[in-house]
Amino acid sequence: ALSDHLNGLLRRLSPESAEAVMREMSRVHLPLGFEIHRPGEPMDALYFMESGITSLVHVVDGEQAEVGMIGREGAVGSSVALGIRQSPHRAQVQIPGFGLRIEAAAFLDLVERFPALGEVVRHSLLELLLQVSETAYCNARAFADRRLARWLLMCHDRADGPN
Repeated sequence: ALSDHLNGLLRRLSPESAEAVMREMSRVHLPLGFEIHRPGEPMDALYFMESGITSLVHVVDGEQAEVGMIGREGAVGSSVALGIRQSPHRAQVQIPGFGLRIEAAAFLDLVERFPALGEVVRHSLLELLLQVSETAYCNARAFADRRLARWLLMCHDRADGPN
């Protein structure tokens, strides 16, 4: 049965589709600091977050900046749904939690069987693009106190706890 703590993308599927998809996934612990993907390396798996937060970090010439974050509303490695198999960012767990892991090839097979899965994952990429755009704007235009407030609110939205 679908619970309140299930990944938001899987909740968008019909209960029957979600249960079939989840049978192909394994639940894994995502400890603090765990690197899910590294820039330029293959993305062999997707992680549908159930709890915790993963930061997307862009690295240029040894300098790095967080450009996005994914909690239980999304999946880390979702660009595989667009045929992109190489990670553009470092994806690192910032708040430990759990996720549903699926090999990239198995995910693509599931998308053929359940087209709605590919649709919701591709839609989530647009949501992530909007988040990255808002982060870039905020970082360029807002003072540190407002950037911190935004970051804390984004973490709160994605973390388990009181609403």
